[in-house]
Amino acid sequence: MTTEVVAPFPFAARDLHLEIGMPRKTVPLAQDALLTTDQAARILGVARNTLENWRCQNAYPLAYVKIGRRVLYRASDVDAFVRARTVGASE
Repeated sequence: MTTEVVAPFPFAARDLHLEIGMPRKTVPLAQDALLTTDQAARILGVARNTLENWRCQNAYPLAYVKIGRRVLYRASDVDAFVRARTVGASE
């Protein structure tokens, strides 16, 4: 997976860089990185609302993390979700 996120925590680092005027730095997506709903939806190729509906209706077994009101997805869970739905041989 070649998607990148702001390190180390996308929701905190973004605000910190804006406050102190530093350029945003990205790092390769780590398997234990936490993704926002927007980031996970972009990786899955669906709209944010679709991902929210899946979560609320338990339509798919995609694990998520709740921290307060925030909903985050582990990159490894999103990757496993995609791999579980891969059809056909890929070599």
